[in-house]
Amino acid sequence: MQTHAVRLLCFVCLGVQLGIGFQSKRSLDGSWYSVYGCNWTFWGNLTPTDYYNGLVTMKEKGFNTLRVYIVNSLRQHPESQWEYFWRAIKESGLSLMPTIFQTFNKTHELNMPWEEQKVWVDYILGKLEEYQFDIVAVDLSGEPGFNETSLVRRVYDYAKDRLKDYEITVGFSPTKTSIETAKALDDICTIHSPHYYLGFWSSFDAWLRAWLDFNKPLLIGEWGYEAPISQEDEQYDFDKEMLDKFKNLTNIKFMGQLVWDWKDLPDGKSYWGILREDGTPKPSFTLFP
Repeated sequence: MQTHAVRLLCFVCLGVQLGIGFQSKRSLDGSWYSVYGCNWTFWGNLTPTDYYNGLVTMKEKGFNTLRVYIVNSLRQHPESQWEYFWRAIKESGLSLMPTIFQTFNKTHELNMPWEEQKVWVDYILGKLEEYQFDIVAVDLSGEPGFNETSLVRRVYDYAKDRLKDYEITVGFSPTKTSIETAKALDDICTIHSPHYYLGFWSSFDAWLRAWLDFNKPLLIGEWGYEAPISQEDEQYDFDKEMLDKFKNLTNIKFMGQLVWDWKDLPDGKSYWGILREDGTPKPSFTLFP
C-alpha cells in the first residue's frame, strides 16, 4: 500500500509530462505469444486513485496489456476526472486495446445523434494521439450484432484516416452468429479479437477452428468464468485449462489473450474478476500470468 501511495504521488506530479511516449504496431506474424492482458473498465464505483493503483498491481502481476471500454469508462464519471483516467493508463506502463464504440449500450451511442457520436470518437482518438499509448489494436466495438455492422462501419469510415497507423479489430461476441458478423466486417479488420465463453460452442476447439478459417491474426479479446464465492474452485479449474490451451497455440497466428475480468463489481453485479470486490485474490489469481 505504501508503494502504491508513492507511485500515486509521482503519477499526479507528472501531469502533462505523461503525454511523452511512443506508439507501435504489433508484429502480426503470429510466431510469438505477445499479449498477456486483462479487461478492466473504469466503472462508476472507482476513484481515479483506485483505478491507478489497480493498474499498477496488474502490471506488477505480469500482465502487459489492458483492454477497456472507454465509452462506458468515462461517461459514468465527471468530465473533470477523465484526464486522470488517461494518465493512470499511461503511467501504468501497460499497452492498451481501447474499445471506442459500444453498439449494445442503448442508453449511450445509439440514442445519440450521429453528430454527437462523431465528437465522442474524435475525443477518444485525440487522446490516443496525445498520450501516444502503445496501442495493440483499436477495437471499434464490443460484441456488435449482425444488424449493427453498419453502425460499426460508419465509425470506421468516419475515422479511417486517423486509424491508419493502428491495427483494427472488433470484439466479436461468443455466439455462433458472430461468424456472420465477422464476415461482414472482415475487410476492415486487420486482426480478429473474438470473445470466448462457455455455453455457445460445443468446445473451444470448434470455436477456434471457425475463427482460423478467416486466416487473420487472432487475439482473444475476452474470456473468463463468472465465480461467486461458491464457484471459485470451478473458475480456477476453467482458467487453468484455458491458459494451458493458449500456451499450446503455437502453429497459428495467435497474438495472445485478455481475461475478463480483473475485479468483481460491487453489490453482486458481477463476479467475473480474478479479484474479489474487496481486492482479495480468488484462487485463479495465482494462475496469472
